[in-house]
Amino acid sequence: MEIDCHINLDTTKSEIAKEFKCAEVAFNRSRFNIAPSQNITVVIKIGDNHEGVEMRWGLIPSWVKSLDTWKNNLINARVETIEQKPSFRDSFKKYPCLIPVSGFYEWDKKKQPYYFHQDKSLLARLTKYPQRGGRHELLGFPQKTRPWEPPRREASPLGQRIFVLAGIWSACTYPETDEKLLSCTILTTQAKGNITEIHHRMPVVIPPEYYDLWLENVGNRKELLEALPEIELQLYPVSKTVNSPKNDTPDCIVPIK
Repeated sequence: MEIDCHINLDTTKSEIAKEFKCAEVAFNRSRFNIAPSQNITVVIKIGDNHEGVEMRWGLIPSWVKSLDTWKNNLINARVETIEQKPSFRDSFKKYPCLIPVSGFYEWDKKKQPYYFHQDKSLLARLTKYPQRGGRHELLGFPQKTRPWEPPRREASPLGQRIFVLAGIWSACTYPETDEKLLSCTILTTQAKGNITEIHHRMPVVIPPEYYDLWLENVGNRKELLEALPEIELQLYPVSKTVNSPKNDTPDCIVPIK
């Protein structure tokens, strides 16, 4: 079984631009529960510039001419076989991308979701926010009777640390509508460290010193992946509200006992 994770990206447009030296960034607001088939912000290299663009999470190969005939949902790609798969081979050679996240969710065999992140002080910061009416007011906004939606504002008091997942992308143009669709997938590898307690696979994490190397279309990309150092991730169990992408609030990252 391959991973079927959800993503959290709690940041700002200016932070993405600064971290990845982007000339342009497509980013509206923090998202706490991004699911496959939804749009995510990825960083690609266009000429000499880095750009943050929105792409559909679930790669559609460039040779697909109609979505009506394409039923696969390629949300991740195994690094061990990526060069042999027609759906991934061309994108792996030519179209790498960086997928910034604050964390991701994965489920164990008992369907309990866990939140994985790199922010060692996150738990301490979460405890500063009171719980009222069964809802943690993580951003300091008042409780609402209708479905909760974070206001579109630039800053988030949580300020989670960003890290990067390895991705590849593709562009399709459909002749009947001339519509162009950008899509991407996350690379996965054998799980290491504490992730093995939850799942046997994990996303490939790229450290900052490897960002430029990954985006360059030179050399042996497979060798680069094999040379990546092991990254330590923090984890804790969270509520099963994260199971539904409709629940896209800071509550998703609150730990449960």
